[in-house]
Order: sequence, then structure tokens, then C-alpha cells
Amino acid sequence: MKNIEKAKEEIKRFRECCQEKGAILLSVCRGKYSEGENFKGDLCRAVIIVGVPNLSLASPDIRMKFLYFKQRKDLMRTSI
Repeated sequence: MKNIEKAKEEIKRFRECCQEKGAILLSVCRGKYSEGENFKGDLCRAVIIVGVPNLSLASPDIRMKFLYFKQRKDLMRTSI
């Protein structure tokens, strides 16, 4: 319940800042602000979405890449 109240307070502050001098709202897709808010007019001039993959460290592919780069780093240290 506290998170919802905090989110509502943040949106209220965002709206106030937009009317004064402008503001930027950063959020996570599927997060608190993904649904239920309508940003009309001066509240939304642009939307930028950046995708960052959520990688599982248990994945064999990820583990192999991690070991590869770790070995390269270790080789670079010994060659200097």
C-alpha cells in the first residue's frame, strides 16, 4: 500500500514540475507507471523505450560468455 501512495505522490510532483519548468519521468516497463496514468498535452512530449535483457546467470550460454571474458581479462593481465 505504501508503494501505491508513494507512486501517486511522485506523479503529483511530476505534474507540478511540468507546469513550472519541465520534468523527466523515468520508469520501468511493467512497473508502477505502466498502466493507469494518462499524460496529456504538456505532460508528455516524447516517449523513449530502452530494452535491457534480463539475463539468467544460470543459462549455459551466459556462463560460457562470462568465462570467456574472464579468461581474456586474466590473459591480458599476464601479458602486460
